[in-house]
Amino acid sequence: MNGFNTDELTNITDNQILKAFQSGGKLEESVLSHLMNAYKGLFYKGKNRYGLDESMAQDAYTDAFLALRQQLKANRFRKESQISTYFYQIFCNKCADQKKKSQTKHNNTTLAMALDIPAAAQNAFHELVRQEDFELLKRLIRKLKPKCKQLLWESEYLGFSASEMAKRLGLKDAKSVKSQKYRCMERLRKSWGIQK
Repeated sequence: MNGFNTDELTNITDNQILKAFQSGGKLEESVLSHLMNAYKGLFYKGKNRYGLDESMAQDAYTDAFLALRQQLKANRFRKESQISTYFYQIFCNKCADQKKKSQTKHNNTTLAMALDIPAAAQNAFHELVRQEDFELLKRLIRKLKPKCKQLLWESEYLGFSASEMAKRLGLKDAKSVKSQKYRCMERLRKSWGIQK
């Protein structure tokens, strides 16, 4: 597989995509460029689903492709779904992250205004709050049981679906994964509430 012409890219298979990402170089770049255009419909679907503005959605879209590239190059894609489905799950996670970031920034701006912090110092204030929250979150995650850590990592960061994780973790079904994830998140929320 030395390269693809435009017609071949239109009909590219998941196996060809995987080989292109694992081979790297210009082939990988042309396939990545094709996917970014081919999945544009997913961009608008995610943008509308999460109510993001164009800039935030574009950041999520770019981050999702970086994560997809990393997953495919590291051979972490399990072929339990199509690459487009796998990408969309990653993209949805990145959209949710953007939404949370936006809400946090809004809440911090309101707090900064309430504390009467000058506008020029607000960026430093936001960064300090974000860093402190992130450090606290890391400490709280470290205290979770290994299975909870793995479950949250694979679902929230790597973007595995509940059914994919059920197979990976040897659980009964997707419902079992969701209930365990819920319990792990509840533990994290309780710890967060106690610490904050």
